[in-house]
Amino acid sequence: MTLIACASVSGSPGVTTAALGLAAYWPLDLTPVLLEADPSGGDLQVLFGLPESPGTVSLAAASRRASDPDLLWRHAQWLTPRLAVVPGPVGADQAAATGSLLAASSWAPVTAAARSGAMIVADCGRAGPGTPAAPLIQAADLLLIVTSTTAEALAHLHARLGALRRLSPQLRLLLSGPRGPYPPAEISATLHAEVAGWLPHDPAGASRLRGKP
Repeated sequence: MTLIACASVSGSPGVTTAALGLAAYWPLDLTPVLLEADPSGGDLQVLFGLPESPGTVSLAAASRRASDPDLLWRHAQWLTPRLAVVPGPVGADQAAATGSLLAASSWAPVTAAARSGAMIVADCGRAGPGTPAAPLIQAADLLLIVTSTTAEALAHLHARLGALRRLSPQLRLLLSGPRGPYPPAEISATLHAEVAGWLPHDPAGASRLRGKP
């Protein structure tokens, strides 16, 4: 089982871009699936001109009747020959309602696919209280919290770390944006959380990754 949940606490530190990069360049000989589980709305449809269906809406409807390991694949679209995506709806209301439907079964189609050997990266958006992505985060092998290193972003993260650890003890930090005054070792020691890495501040590369020239 390989399920990685990517989320943030505040601001827009680049969760979708990080999840895209992680799934697109996963080094193992697997075909990853990028799942949009952001209750505030997905970006993949707009970024890549994808149709509304299949996606999480059709997956939620189908999961009422079945939860076999192949169900997730049947509601995926192919972004590249080696990257499948399950896009979420753009609108926040529909995205939250879809997430709530899938959360009622603890995201069974997703966890069933992961148990069968699928490599899944889930873009969970902001991991706020009551997020419908909570069961997905709880089931994940790893929770990557993407955060900038500004004082206010780290303060918000510090205030939420206890709740996040209760969701997933397997929590790591993924720092993003320009390097600030706090080095990774200091951030890790202060927050008592391991830093998995630092995303390079590369606007041009991020733009290409998100399908823009």
